[in-house]
Amino acid sequence: TRKAELGYLGARPYVRMDQDGGSGISLEPDRGVFQGGSVVISALQYANHCRPASISLIGIDISNAAEPRFYEQNGNAAPSGLKRAQGRILSHLVLGKAVAGQNNIEILNHSATSLLNRHGFAYDNRFEKNKGR
Repeated sequence: TRKAELGYLGARPYVRMDQDGGSGISLEPDRGVFQGGSVVISALQYANHCRPASISLIGIDISNAAEPRFYEQNGNAAPSGLKRAQGRILSHLVLGKAVAGQNNIEILNHSATSLLNRHGFAYDNRFEKNKGR
């Protein structure tokens, strides 16, 4: 099973798993990264490894999973699978945020409409367009 495979990986010292063993984060991405349903999961593992003071997430909305993607213009449909992967993406991001916190790395969410706002990722509005212009 998938969880049994992940359990084997979780025994490695450079891997962190969530409580139920369904999501993982690699602390040494040169040895491999977990695929969490979105490229942001891989990027977060690399960013955590670099140990910056903060990591900014911009455009990680997830709440609009059923809407057309940016590349689905003019009737061209190529479903992203985001809706199906939503829970998996969220569980990996929540774990990635916990790992970042253990290393004193702040995770900043710059999307007001993001589903992350309901999962412990506070909204940071510094990149919001000035509505008064």
